[in-house]
Amino acid sequence: MTESFSRFEEFELAVLDSLVDQVAVLDADGLIVFVNRAWREFAVSNGASAEVVSSLGLNYLSICHQAVDLPGDDEAATASEGIRAVLAGTLARFELEYPCHGPDEPRWFQMSCTPLAVAPHGVVIIYHNITTTKVAEEALRLSEENLSITLQSIGDAVIATDASGIVTQMNAVAERLTGWSLADASGMPLSQVFRIVNASTRLPSTDPVVLVLERGEVVGLANHTMLIARDGQEYQIADSAAPIHDRGGHIVGVVLVFRDVTETYGVAPKLAETLDLLERTSAMAKIGGWQVDLRTGERLWASELSRILEIDPPVLHPAEHSLADYLPAHSVEVLQRTRALIVDGGLPSELDLSMTTAKGRQIWVRTWGTPVLENGQVVGIHGAIQDVTRQHQAEEELRATEQRLRTIIETEPECVKVVGPAGDLLEMNAAGLAMLEAETIGEARSHGLRQFIVREHRSAFDALHRRVMNGDSGMLQFEVIGLRGSRRWLETHAAPLRDADGTVTQLLGITRDITEQRRSVDDRALLEVKLRQAATMESVGRLAGGVAHDFNNMLGVILGRTEFAMGHVDAAHPVHADLVAIRRAAERSADLTRQLLAFAAQQTVEPDVLDVNDRAAVMILMLRPLIGADVHIDWLPGGNLWPIDIDPSQFDQILSNLCVNARDAITDVGSIRIETKNAMVDVTLCADRPGAVPGEYVVLSVSDTGSGMTPDVLANIFEPFFTTKPAGIGTGLGLATVFGAVAQNRGFIDVSSQLGSGTMFHIYLPRSVGVVEPPQHQPLEVTGGPVPTVRGGETILVVEDEPDILELITEVLTGNGYTVLSAGSPAEAVQLAMVHAGDVRLLISDVIMPGMNGRDLADALTAQGLHIGHLFMSGYPADVIASRGVVDDGVNFIHKPFSIGVLTAAVRETLDAASS
Repeated sequence: MTESFSRFEEFELAVLDSLVDQVAVLDADGLIVFVNRAWREFAVSNGASAEVVSSLGLNYLSICHQAVDLPGDDEAATASEGIRAVLAGTLARFELEYPCHGPDEPRWFQMSCTPLAVAPHGVVIIYHNITTTKVAEEALRLSEENLSITLQSIGDAVIATDASGIVTQMNAVAERLTGWSLADASGMPLSQVFRIVNASTRLPSTDPVVLVLERGEVVGLANHTMLIARDGQEYQIADSAAPIHDRGGHIVGVVLVFRDVTETYGVAPKLAETLDLLERTSAMAKIGGWQVDLRTGERLWASELSRILEIDPPVLHPAEHSLADYLPAHSVEVLQRTRALIVDGGLPSELDLSMTTAKGRQIWVRTWGTPVLENGQVVGIHGAIQDVTRQHQAEEELRATEQRLRTIIETEPECVKVVGPAGDLLEMNAAGLAMLEAETIGEARSHGLRQFIVREHRSAFDALHRRVMNGDSGMLQFEVIGLRGSRRWLETHAAPLRDADGTVTQLLGITRDITEQRRSVDDRALLEVKLRQAATMESVGRLAGGVAHDFNNMLGVILGRTEFAMGHVDAAHPVHADLVAIRRAAERSADLTRQLLAFAAQQTVEPDVLDVNDRAAVMILMLRPLIGADVHIDWLPGGNLWPIDIDPSQFDQILSNLCVNARDAITDVGSIRIETKNAMVDVTLCADRPGAVPGEYVVLSVSDTGSGMTPDVLANIFEPFFTTKPAGIGTGLGLATVFGAVAQNRGFIDVSSQLGSGTMFHIYLPRSVGVVEPPQHQPLEVTGGPVPTVRGGETILVVEDEPDILELITEVLTGNGYTVLSAGSPAEAVQLAMVHAGDVRLLISDVIMPGMNGRDLADALTAQGLHIGHLFMSGYPADVIASRGVVDDGVNFIHKPFSIGVLTAAVRETLDAASS
């Protein structure tokens, strides 16, 4: 074999010696027959003997076999078996990578064994140093391992792709959110693993890899991006994608980082909604919060506080503003003392203060302050301010109204008194003191009210007192002896006064001197009773009419503001039930005012030409369920009945009150008979009927089969507050209302009754010369509940000298789309009308105003060429506004108080009628 190698050319040997790889040639028996220079140098560098350095003649298989027993040389056996297989011809090529670490550095080699291509047979073994490659691979492995650990420790989800968008890496968070494992996702397109859509439109969103490759920079997806996981679960995510560059700056991949913001995404709108609700609630309640940090002096104001103080734009951190800037000097002192109590005493406070806004307007506010504690020390003050200007104004108006009422009572020619539950005199006007010949109420109290009454009448007086304190009303005639000995016959009408819970706490008595009537002849007794009745009604009517305007204005504001508040409060909220109760109480108050004015013949009416039979037939259908099945109604309409002039609602009041009284008089079963007829009334019939005049009348008769009445009861049935019904059942105003309505329409009443035989009422109403036509519009009532509002776009001129009413009407109409020109006086209204002459379509005016009434204002505008619709309103009784021509036929009129729905319906109706 050695001789064979001697034939190698010198060039070929030189080539083998120039190789950096270590080369050895073995013969068929495994003996080393050739090694190159790299082999020998490697042996020398490792301290081998001279024999080993040359290696010639050594059996390489034996060397491998001996190395098997050396520690850490596990690859020697594998190498020996591989070489034997190649020598035996069972393996064409054998390769093996193995470590051969030096004392100072790690080393890796790749061994390859191939058969010789020439005879004699043997193999060539080449050792290639792959240490550099192995070190690089190990470094890469460690880097990848560190990257994997880093990815898994990141709280956000991370996905990496190559430049074509194929997934190469993802951490556990990404696996959880996408529903894909790394094993399943590797090698798949990102668009399939990371499926995103627009949360609003549900349309697919652009692949972030595409965006990064297009722009070559970091991109963030829209904040409404939604991730759809593999199992269909949806997550609202926030994400960004960035390019991965190689050393040359080329993009070789994309890394995508995203996180689940589903909860935050849901909370943010709710938080914004809550803050908006708090802001709107604060504005609605007119409460503005404030805070002072005593350590830094920093102040914080809510936007509502700026609105209250009319600071525009709102100030949130008022470095240049202080509450003291808007207070008068005496209020500043009060505020400073209150602040000292909070800071030094740690006590909360509440007080009302007058302030001047940034625009110079005077307001009243209620302010609360409470200490902010930190480690037991007061470090700040937190508080709130509420605009209570209207409340103060209402209180002032109430005090003024009470003063006016007291003045009315004091100037009333009849006695008005209030008696306590023990019969003690609490209040009495000058007329009452004169009847008792007392100088002062203290003088009257010192003697005791009962002591003025003659002995024989005291038991009846006591009985009346007990009756009223039990909730009933009553009337009594009795004789008194004054402090100077004068004897007088008095007639008192007593009614209970109740507290907010409905408990009777006092007695109200209206007493008149009837001494002269008592001295009249017996044949004039009946007439005198009627005259007393009319006088009493006139007296109470004056009281009612005197306060009706202001009372109706206040009720209008209460009703309107309550309806506004109800529109801003959910029906399920506890406050909503309170608002409903307030509205119901205001409506009942309005109804009571209307009844008082009705029996006093001062109710505002809208008379119309009426067919009694038609109106009665409709009312009877409505009354049948109210009357009940045990009471039968017989309806006997007269033929060829004349028309009458009357407000339809008044006719309904008359018939319904008579029928309800008839039903209450019937025990168990019975019947009510309703008839109509024409009648001629002569002088004889009018002789003993005060107020009756000869002429043509339509008669409405209502009779019943009830218990009937005694003469004493019959004599008092039309007295206000007189009732025979149990406490809490009757108000004593039903028949008084009938009497007032009939008198207001120039009619009269004839009534007859006998105990045990029933009662019959004949209502005489004058014949009308007009023709019955279908009504153009229905009466507008406040007690019917809310009426749906009607929107529009026209310009309306509103004239009202009551600021709260003017503001309420303006807000209502503006809220329903109208353009409103507000005027607090007729003069201001004329100026506005001239400036906006081409725009105004409707005038809404109060009837009674300083300087010019509403009808004269309308005529003045018409005279100046302004042809528009007119809608009048008033809270005064009919006798006050009748002379202004407002209650004439064809005039649009609504009576205060009115609801929002009634107002908007009347406005729309009047505008439509004017345009047509």
